[in-house]
Order: sequence, then C-alpha cells, then structure tokens
Amino acid sequence: MAPSSGSMTPRKRLLAWVNALVVATFTLLPGAAQAQQTLSVVTSFPKDLTEVFKQAFEARNPGVKVEVLSHGTSAAVAYVREAPATNKPDVFW
Repeated sequence: MAPSSGSMTPRKRLLAWVNALVVATFTLLPGAAQAQQTLSVVTSFPKDLTEVFKQAFEARNPGVKVEVLSHGTSAAVAYVREAPATNKPDVFW
C-alpha cells in the first residue's frame, strides 16, 4: 500500500515513496534482499538533498549501503540506457 500523504511534509512523503519503491524492488526480485549489500541510485537531484535520504535509508536498513550516482537528467538517462544489463542501477530517481 502506498504511504499516506496525511500530515507528512513533502520531504517525508518523498522519503516514504523512495523507501516503498526499494521495498517493492526487493519483494519482486526473489533473493535480492539477502544477496544485495549495495543499493545503487541514479539521480539528477543535488547531493545536499540525496544525502539526507541516503543517511535515513541506511539508518533504517542496516546492512544496506546506498550508492548515489549524480548526473544531470539527460546524462542520467543516457547512463541507464548504456549500462550493461548486468550493471543497471536499482533506482532511477
């Protein structure tokens, strides 16, 4: 179920959605939660924003390291398209 937007701030709501997306990814990929130690995220958001989410996610999910790759939007799309199938990022944000 999607997170409720009730009285949540936009930042908390975004974090809840990112967290829900990651949980869904692990649920849909059998064995991924046990085998994966690093979660890769490609984004065009600035580091001062993504670092907050990275730290919060890692605090709530011990044993999972978040690797954030920052690119401009066009470069991020190109990065995902050109990455080998075995090395695609887990999340494009």
